[in-house]
Amino acid sequence: MAVAEWHIRSPPMAVDTKPPFSFRKTADLQQGAAAVDDVTRALPHALGPEKSLLSSILQDPQEYIGIAVEERLTAEHFYMPAHSTLFTFLIELFEAGTEIELVSLIQRLIDRGLLDRVGGPSALTD
Repeated sequence: MAVAEWHIRSPPMAVDTKPPFSFRKTADLQQGAAAVDDVTRALPHALGPEKSLLSSILQDPQEYIGIAVEERLTAEHFYMPAHSTLFTFLIELFEAGTEIELVSLIQRLIDRGLLDRVGGPSALTD
């Protein structure tokens, strides 16, 4: 009996000529970064809690600004630009030792040209 020779052959493999990675141009990277910024800006937000916090600060600045500082809250934590502006202004007043009460707050916002930016007087009383 003759011994049969079996040759096991693998199927031909595709040859990938592309490198496993590619270098991207700086412009492409910047465009990708801009897209990430758009996505992060569109993250879920809750305007109600922002308003509640600002209202609490207006009612009892000593207590709530202290808590905000302890918790390392910054203007960047606010989604709505008007809330961010108001928070920054309240912190500035507090750090300057200025009393925070509604009538003088509105006047100071007018003096600095910020009243419209925070939504007007009605935004402070909502």
